[in-house]
Amino acid sequence: MHKVEHIVARTIYARVSAIAGLGQGEMFCDDLINGGNFRVVGAKLIESFSSADTYESEESVTKTELAEKLVSAGPLPFTVCFLKSKGAERVLRGRLLEHESLLGRSLVHDFDVTKGPPLREVDHRSLKWLIVNNVKYILKGK
Repeated sequence: MHKVEHIVARTIYARVSAIAGLGQGEMFCDDLINGGNFRVVGAKLIESFSSADTYESEESVTKTELAEKLVSAGPLPFTVCFLKSKGAERVLRGRLLEHESLLGRSLVHDFDVTKGPPLREVDHRSLKWLIVNNVKYILKGK
């Protein structure tokens, strides 16, 4: 049981369901892993959340650098664009679960799956772009 003065931490993956106070004061979220919902109060706390959808800058990178950015995402949520096996473009918002070699594949949890298993494979060789940690990394020449 937690007590006063204990240090605690928790990684939460959530979808924002509503924002109050002109986008600064209060954010309502749905927990994507455990279900349920919660409220976040305070502009500084809201700003501290990482987003899979927003970025402040863009960088052109090589295929290897793009794969490195994906496998080093750690617990951060991201959005990635890659080509599926038949060449169709796929955009996925998720989190990294595990990865193979640098130009292999990553197993990710797809946050937009509502029915069935949310596990997807992303082939590093077909990456087009990645948004993580407020930066959009784009494959050079694309």
